[in-house]
Amino acid sequence: MRINGRLPVVGLALALVALVGLTAACSDSESSTPAATTAATEAATNAETRTVNVTVTEFGIESSMTAFQAGVPYHFVVKNDGVVPHELMIVQPMEPGMMSMEEMDEMAIAVIEEDDLVAGQMHEFDITFDRPYAEGELELAWYLPGHYEAGMHTAMTVQ
Repeated sequence: MRINGRLPVVGLALALVALVGLTAACSDSESSTPAATTAATEAATNAETRTVNVTVTEFGIESSMTAFQAGVPYHFVVKNDGVVPHELMIVQPMEPGMMSMEEMDEMAIAVIEEDDLVAGQMHEFDITFDRPYAEGELELAWYLPGHYEAGMHTAMTVQ
């Protein structure tokens, strides 16, 4: 499992929780305003990891979530319900066959290799998207010849 250019999610979440806690500890009850309390509550809520369940089968990818928010940590639980190993990547869409799988893996935001997602197995990873991606700019996909064309891709958006 490889995640390109991403900060460790746990470290980011802990830093945010520590910042919220420090802010609360440094303020006294008389100077606390409802707006400040609301902002701290929203920051703590946004730091909570959200679980995304993904199922791959022969020629299909189903995800419990396809709309994401930048800066929010996500925990992907990917299950291979197929009978053969599968690779899964979070990547910007491209024409199948226009580059090697290794080059596509390098371009991907996250990759689960075939050896890590054999039939009947599950693989998990954490990711926090660092910027928005409009509809059509990002997808869950497997680019093995014939598989992408047969439907092994699901569009994603990140706001």
